[in-house]
Amino acid sequence: MPDESEPLWKTARMSVFTPGIRRRMNVIPIVFFIFVPWLTFSFFSWLFAFSVFHYHPGVTTLFLCFGVLFWLGMLAYHYTSYKGDLNPSWLKMAILMLALAMFGGALFGWVIYTTESSIYFSNQDLLSYPNVNPFLQKGADLIDAGRVNFAEGSHLDMDKSWHFKHHTLWCVTPIVNSNPNAPSTGSYDFWAVGTDCCSVSSSDFRCGAFQDAGARSGLRALREGDQQNYLLAVQQAETMYDIVASNPVFFYW
Repeated sequence: MPDESEPLWKTARMSVFTPGIRRRMNVIPIVFFIFVPWLTFSFFSWLFAFSVFHYHPGVTTLFLCFGVLFWLGMLAYHYTSYKGDLNPSWLKMAILMLALAMFGGALFGWVIYTTESSIYFSNQDLLSYPNVNPFLQKGADLIDAGRVNFAEGSHLDMDKSWHFKHHTLWCVTPIVNSNPNAPSTGSYDFWAVGTDCCSVSSSDFRCGAFQDAGARSGLRALREGDQQNYLLAVQQAETMYDIVASNPVFFYW
């Protein structure tokens, strides 16, 4: 029991909340909180957002497991060393900040990958085809195409463009050659696509480089949900213009 003759502040436990007691600044937590959370967040964002996750998903999982084990080690150390200590400490905040940075960075990177990067890398994994003649070739011959350069004279057939409306306006138009007749294959298999860039009530297509007379290249549209909507637009164009599209392949012009 404390001696009642001594001032209370002498018998009180050292705490940042005890009046009249100063504590020296510790440079380690200052440096930690300035650099480590942001570096951790940036590292895991990069790890999950780009080529490492696409080509080596096991490596990203391994790094995340190491990060979780390190975080659990910090948690166990704090529990055993500061058990019952309710005073605030930089280690408590470090554990919290490290968890937020690591899992937040991984989640942020994964969102970037699933919404953007995966399409880019999937296109890179596919083949590039030069001098494709939409009058002579079938869409089934280019199922593995990611980037296509069409033959001289290829252009968009604006007279056969159409759309499908479901929340977004899904616009399509055939890619044809200078030959005015229907493709020799009997099928319009190559289509330029885009969203919210055509008229709802008429044949109209204003997507990509539609105004560039020299444009004749296409980047494959690979999003699965998008392809379903473009296919519905093509089916409506088939009915509207009495044409056939047996194996439609979609490109951003």
